[in-house]
Amino acid sequence: MTFGGIALTVDGRKIEPGEQRAYKGTMFGGVPNLAWCRGYTNSSWTLRADLASQYVCRLLAYLERFGRAGSRPGAIRRKRDAAERRKR
Repeated sequence: MTFGGIALTVDGRKIEPGEQRAYKGTMFGGVPNLAWCRGYTNSSWTLRADLASQYVCRLLAYLERFGRAGSRPGAIRRKRDAAERRKR
């Protein structure tokens, strides 16, 4: 996935989209505040677009409700995993 040649960086580190995990088919793990939409290839394109858009709207409402500046998929899991390793 090339995103039209856009270079993705996080804190000065180049992000290769093809090397990232997709979260709910709309966000890249470890990349904050980026969502995209791709439709289904074998079904109605708008079905997937609707699902992705609804998820992003729920996420934005959550962020606003709790005064958060952004979201980065995978950040909570990494913190939880690190906490579990410290317990061992």
